[in-house]
Amino acid sequence: MVPLLAHMLRRRPPTERPFAGIAFVPAQMAEAQQKAAIEDRALLAIRISAVCMLAVLGATPLIRCDSLSLARPAGASVAVVVVLDDSASMRAQPGSTSESDRGATRFSKAKQAAQQLLGSLRSGDVVALVLAGRPVRVALAPSRDFATALRLLEERRQSDRATDLAGALHLAEELLRDLPQVDKRVVLLSDRADGASRSSLAVRAPAKLWVPLAQLGGDRDDCAVLRAERRRGRIEVATACHRSAAPHHSKPAPRHLQLRRGTQVMAQVPVVPRAGTASWSLTLPQRAKRANSVAEHWNVVLTGSDAVAANDEVPVMAAPVRARVGVVSDASRASVVTGGAPPVEKGLSALGMSVRAQPLASVPDRRADFDGLRALVVDDVPGLTPAQRRELAAWLDRGGVLLLALGPRAAAAPLGAGFSSVLDGVVRWEVDVPEGATTDADRLFGTSAKGLVALSPKGRARLALGEPGLYEVVSRWEDGEPLVWRKRHGRGMVIVLGLPLSVDASDFVLRPAFLVLLQHVVDQARSRGGVGQSIVGAQWLFPGYRDVRVHFQHRDGGELQVEPTIKGGAVKFSPPRVGRYRLELDGEQSMRTVTFDSSEVDMRPRPYEESASASELGSNDTRVDVSAYVALALLLLLALELALRLRGARLGWGRRKIA
Repeated sequence: MVPLLAHMLRRRPPTERPFAGIAFVPAQMAEAQQKAAIEDRALLAIRISAVCMLAVLGATPLIRCDSLSLARPAGASVAVVVVLDDSASMRAQPGSTSESDRGATRFSKAKQAAQQLLGSLRSGDVVALVLAGRPVRVALAPSRDFATALRLLEERRQSDRATDLAGALHLAEELLRDLPQVDKRVVLLSDRADGASRSSLAVRAPAKLWVPLAQLGGDRDDCAVLRAERRRGRIEVATACHRSAAPHHSKPAPRHLQLRRGTQVMAQVPVVPRAGTASWSLTLPQRAKRANSVAEHWNVVLTGSDAVAANDEVPVMAAPVRARVGVVSDASRASVVTGGAPPVEKGLSALGMSVRAQPLASVPDRRADFDGLRALVVDDVPGLTPAQRRELAAWLDRGGVLLLALGPRAAAAPLGAGFSSVLDGVVRWEVDVPEGATTDADRLFGTSAKGLVALSPKGRARLALGEPGLYEVVSRWEDGEPLVWRKRHGRGMVIVLGLPLSVDASDFVLRPAFLVLLQHVVDQARSRGGVGQSIVGAQWLFPGYRDVRVHFQHRDGGELQVEPTIKGGAVKFSPPRVGRYRLELDGEQSMRTVTFDSSEVDMRPRPYEESASASELGSNDTRVDVSAYVALALLLLLALELALRLRGARLGWGRRKIA
C-alpha cells in the first residue's frame, strides 16, 4: 500500500488557465503523458515486489516444511542405518493423510522420507540401507557414497513379503557395531505392523533408535485371500482377516468371494469378515469343470474395500502335491509310553506344513522307492548296506535332504554296513556326556536353545571326522563338541544329530527345539524344490544347477523373467510377489506357487520407547533458510528500478513530468 499511496500523492492535477483559442483545437492526449503513465505502472510493480520481498525476508525464520533431517547435538559425523519396510502392509495409506497425499501409500511416504534423510547427510557421515521385508536384506552396506545410496533407494519396489522388524533391527545393530562414529542411529521407516504388537521396539546401546514417522502406522481393518486351489469340481479358498481395535459403529459390510475369468464372474459365495483365518469353497459351473487345468487364468477376488487392496485377489493354482518325508524308525524304541506314532511323525503333523510323513521299514535300496521322497529322517539305524548307500547318495545328489540321528546302534554297525559316501568319519558312542547343550551363538535353534540346557542324555554320538572342513557345526554341547552339524551333498544336504530320537535316550524330542529341527529339514527340502508351494519371501536354493531361469506369471497371462542371485556358488532366489512361478533348471521345467503370509493382515503397530522420538535425534519439521535468495531478488529489483529511471531520464520523462 505504501508504494501505491506514494504514486497517488505524486500525481497532482495540472493548474488550469483560461485560454479562448483552445476551443478551436481538437482534444488530444500528449504523447509524453502516455509514456509517463506506462512507466509509472512498471515502477509501481517493481516497488510492490520489493516490499513483498522485504516481508518474506523478515519472515524467513518462521518458514518451515516437512523434510526429514538428522539433529547433530555434538556436530560430529553420524553413522546411520535406514531400515525401510517393503512388506505388504506398507501398501496401505498412512494413518494420517493430508489432502495433498491422497492416494499415497505408506511405502511411498517412507521412501520419500528416506530420500530426504539422505539429502541431509554431510561429508564424513556413513549410511546403510536395510529392507525389513522377510527375509531381511542389506540393500547397501555402510558407505559414504550418498549418490549410490539414493540410486539404490530409488530402485526399491513394493513387495508382498511379511514383516520382520526384529531381524531388521538386529541386522542394523550388526552393521553399526564396527563403525568408528560415536553417534550411531537406526532410523525405522515402517508402519511397525509385524503381528507382534505386544512387544516394544528397541535397539542395543550404543545405537539409538529413531522413529520419525509415527503417524505412518495405524490399526486398520484388513482381509486377504491367502490362496485359492482347484480341487476337482471346486475352488478351495483360504482367507485371513483382522478387525481393528477401534470401536466400530456398525457391523462389517458383507463381502463376496468371486471366481473370475477376466471380468466374467463364474461363481461367488458371501463372506462376513471376522478375525482369524477361514476356509471357503466355490463350486465350479459345469462348463468350467470340464477344463483340465487352470490355464485360463482364473482369479479369486474378495469384493469390498479394506486397508490393502492388493491382497484381495490371487490367481487360482493347482492343488499342490503334498511332498513325502520318509521316516525310518524303530517304533518299539522311538514311541512314547502313551503309545501312538513315533515322535518324528507326530512332530511333522504338529507343524501343519504341506508334507506327509511316510513310515519306512528301512532305508530304500532302489531308485524307484525314492521317487516323490523329498526328505528322509533316519533314526539310529545299524549302518547302511552298499545298495542303500549307493541309492541314498544318488538321491542326495538330486536334491534330497537327510536327517541322520546317530545312537548306540549306529556306532555298532555290523561288518559290511556303515555310512560311507554319506558320512565322512567313524561313529562312536560315549556315555560320559554333559547335561545339555550351550545356548551361546546357536545358529539353528534360536530362542529354543534355552530348552536344551538340561537334556538328561544317556549318551551321545561322536563323529571322528576325516576332513573337519566338510561339516558346518550349528549347535554344540556344553563342552564344545558338535550336537548338530551339516554338510552339502551334491544338490542336497545331510543334517546329523548326535542323539537318537527316543525318549529313553534323552529329553530332546520333548523340547521345542525338536520341532525347530524338523522345521529346518522341511525348509531345506522346500528351498530345493521339494515342496511346490511356499510363503512369499521364502528362499529357494538351486545348488549344483548351471542354468537357472525363473519366470513370474502375471494374472493376465504375461511372464516376467526374474534374475536369481548367485552367491557362494549356489543360486538363490527369494520370491517377492504372490503368484505362479515357472522354473527352468538345466532345461527341465517345473511350476511353483507362492502364497500370502497370514500374519501380514495384522495392522496393529508395535510400540516403541519414548526415547525413540526425542528431538535430539532428528526432526521432520525443518526450517528453510531462503534469506540469500530473497536478498538476491531485492538486488535484482533495485537494479531494474535504476535501469528504468536511467532510461526514462534519457527519454526526457522527468522533464515532461515536471513541466
